[in-house]
Amino acid sequence: MPLILNMVILNVLSQPVCTQFGTIPPTSTGKQLGMAGPITAILNDKLIIIGGSNFPDDYPWNKGKKKLLNEVHIGSLTEKNKIDWIDENNYTFPVAFFNGLSATVNSSIFVFGGITNNGINNIVYRIKFDDKNRLKFDSISTLPANFTPTACGWIDNTILIHGYNIVENIMYRFDVNTYSWTPEKGLPGEVRTESIVSAMAGIPGNEKFYLFGGRHVTATKLSIFNDCWVYSPTKNEWQYVGEMKINSTKLTLMAAPVLLLDDTKLVFFGGDDGVSFKKRFELEQQIKNATGNQKTQLEMQLREEFTSHKGFSSSILVFDTQKNRWYNAGSISNELLPVCTSALRWRDKILIPTGEIKPGIRSAKVLEIKLIEN
Repeated sequence: MPLILNMVILNVLSQPVCTQFGTIPPTSTGKQLGMAGPITAILNDKLIIIGGSNFPDDYPWNKGKKKLLNEVHIGSLTEKNKIDWIDENNYTFPVAFFNGLSATVNSSIFVFGGITNNGINNIVYRIKFDDKNRLKFDSISTLPANFTPTACGWIDNTILIHGYNIVENIMYRFDVNTYSWTPEKGLPGEVRTESIVSAMAGIPGNEKFYLFGGRHVTATKLSIFNDCWVYSPTKNEWQYVGEMKINSTKLTLMAAPVLLLDDTKLVFFGGDDGVSFKKRFELEQQIKNATGNQKTQLEMQLREEFTSHKGFSSSILVFDTQKNRWYNAGSISNELLPVCTSALRWRDKILIPTGEIKPGIRSAKVLEIKLIEN
């Protein structure tokens, strides 16, 4: 069900409030750094956080190595409106991974893809609580051949999973009852492999699948997109919605958490505008071909680009899918909004757990966002 907040008037929002609602507990091995690209969901009225990645030994600009995680954290909401972490490190996911996709359907979380230490995770997992209230991880299927998932949405018992192969964008339907795959049309145009924002929106019976922006990175080329496309499951066709922009200002919202507020309005929390990412990519390309003093200077510039980063976008934006219009809904000044995570509805709350707050830096906070009308 979409989240409907009676205090929100979407086109005049001006006072979003952000507070720290909780902190993800330490792992069995020590300090909790937080994670980018985890699976996050609400299942059986519990907050579930699985996997992700961080840099436990040193930052990436100091040549720190990324660690992939198989941590599982389970939070319960107490009568005092606090998170009670009930897992106590009792669970580990079958694979350490980040940037997987998930859909919560029929009291289960379905997990697709994700990057492991050995490449793409090809096993599809179903996560649910058993009759003893224990979390179960069942492998139920495998991905179609040569398919890397990048975005998903779901209607009833069908999950739409968009992704790519080497040469094109491709998409499948996955039936949660039969575990069967049906090919659908992929997004037209250039392949996009990372940081796409996706959501389902539309009145019941006419829901559509929206894809926003993203990027495509190869060894030598970077493409950053600021467009919006919509897919009609009933017609099996894509339609170009247009550039993302407010008035003449273009929007780039890579990896932003997004939430459906009502049937036709989507709210985006922050996102990466790609400016620093593009500079870092260009410096990395120059470093590959440099030697001696020049290489040292370029490496110093790259380090400065990392360490001087002020955080990702603090803006909250709303997209009206009926009017194809964007609205500025205010900004957050007291916390850094993370990317590479999700916005979740938990009872009457909007939560954004963990994520990346600056390039290479994670947060262990669970943020609560309240949207207050002007």
